[in-house]
Amino acid sequence: DSVKNLSVLSNEFAAHLKGKFNLEQLPNSFTSFLSKYYPSYIKAPAKKPANQNFSFDIKTYEFEDFAHLLDSSIGGLNYTFVSGTLNTNENHLFLDASTPFFAYNNIRISDIKLNAVGNYENIVLNGSTGYLDSDSSVTVDYSKFNITASNDVSNLMLNARGSSTLENVQLNAVVRTYEDGVNIKLLPTNLVL
Repeated sequence: DSVKNLSVLSNEFAAHLKGKFNLEQLPNSFTSFLSKYYPSYIKAPAKKPANQNFSFDIKTYEFEDFAHLLDSSIGGLNYTFVSGTLNTNENHLFLDASTPFFAYNNIRISDIKLNAVGNYENIVLNGSTGYLDSDSSVTVDYSKFNITASNDVSNLMLNARGSSTLENVQLNAVVRTYEDGVNIKLLPTNLVL
């Protein structure tokens, strides 16, 4: 297996893939990791992909109109950058992402930054957002969060500040996912309204 390069370029985005990979197995490469974190939602591939060791990056330009084709509820995603590495032999997944603006239905979020490090046991996701608002009265000026997930259990820590009805939140919870729902156990949490 030699090192391969694959690039896809358009007016809306540029994507690059470099390393040792089987193109047909790319979706299963990601699914093999994700199924370890949320097996109730994501089924493991029938056969674990082997010898997948690659880096990737995706950069969007004026992407919002293209995003509407995928789902009319999505807005933003212009000038988004996603990069990472995946190695099935060494059991490693890394992801770094940022976007200046994302909207879904009536929820609008600015300055999203995500960093994830995972293996076949768990994933740790750290992130932050700038302004978050919706059609409700809740407005968040800044948030920072950490999620550690493994086998349908997520430990969530969220810190957020707002300027409307929500002044400060320090939320800690354990979320257990099931095929038909979730169970949320709140741990010591502070809310200032």
